Amino acid sequence: MSLKIRKFYYPFIFFSGLILIIFEIEIFRNTIIDLNILMSLILLSSLLFLLFDFKNYKKTYNYNGIKLYFNSIINFIVGYGFTVCSIFMFTNYYYASEAIEKKEFEIIKRSSLPGGKKSRNKRKPTFTINFEGKEKELVFKNEYYETMDNFGSIEISVQKGYFGFYILKNKKLIPINNW
Repeated sequence: MSLKIRKFYYPFIFFSGLILIIFEIEIFRNTIIDLNILMSLILLSSLLFLLFDFKNYKKTYNYNGIKLYFNSIINFIVGYGFTVCSIFMFTNYYYASEAIEKKEFEIIKRSSLPGGKKSRNKRKPTFTINFEGKEKELVFKNEYYETMDNFGSIEISVQKGYFGFYILKNKKLIPINNW
């Protein structure tokens, strides 16, 4: 690969990884998966690419010492690690089985997130459930924020992803029965 191509290639991979991870975050919110699995996947894949491609990266840029290592590690984590993680999550999500199961879970924790850029004061409620031994935080629309304490459980529809991690297809808040 020539120097001109490499000078285009590394920034392209970096920004592609950034863009893909933005889309992957939304899929992560709808997937029951341990964050440690994804972090391990990102770090291992970026380390593997770093071992194979560090010499080319070093020839491309005139960095020395700590700056060379810092820039290359960041570039490989964001560029390659995020891309591999996104491919993994997209594959699990889009090649899921057809069978959908409905399950009901008790809410174990409540919190909230700030709204979007133009509506920071419209908080989104988040509810944490225990899904087969794993805690999963579910984010709902801001219209449920004022009444978030009135709900006791959540009914979710899930399907098994390609790699066996469950995907949330639908979620419904169930009110507490105050008879």
